Amino acid sequence: MNKDESIALALGAISTLLLFPDIRYYVLELVGNTYGAVAGVLLILYILVNRYAMTAIVVTAVFVYLIHQQVGYSSSVDRQVNLDTIADDSRFVSANSVDIQVANKTFVRDSPNMLNPPEPTPPLLTYPPSEETLRSMSG
Repeated sequence: MNKDESIALALGAISTLLLFPDIRYYVLELVGNTYGAVAGVLLILYILVNRYAMTAIVVTAVFVYLIHQQVGYSSSVDRQVNLDTIADDSRFVSANSVDIQVANKTFVRDSPNMLNPPEPTPPLLTYPPSEETLRSMSG
C-alpha cells in the first residue's frame, strides 16, 4: 500500500464521523461559509497537483456529500435547532456568565483606588429648581 492509498483510507475512515449529527452540523456550518467552500476546492486542487489521485477522489466525495447535505440543511428545522442549542449552551460557559464566574470564584474586578477619589460632579437637579439653578441654566 503506497502513501496515497494509506492517506485515502485514513481520510475515508475519519470522514465516517460526519454521520454523527453534532460533527456534521459543525462541518456544515463551515462549508456553508464561502471561505470554507473555497478552502475545500483549493484543498482538492492542491491534492491533485501533488498527484494523490485516490486521496483526491475521497476528498471530492466527502466534499460533494457535504455540499449535498448543505443544500437541505441551510433551510431545515435542524439548523435552527442547532443554532438555538449553541446559543443556549453558551450561557453555561464561564466566559459568558458572571454568575458562573462568581460561583467558580474566578470573577475579577478592579478594586477601588482610594488615593484618587472621583471628581466632584454638580448635584442632580431637583424640582422645583432653586433661583440660583434657574439663573445658572438660563445664562
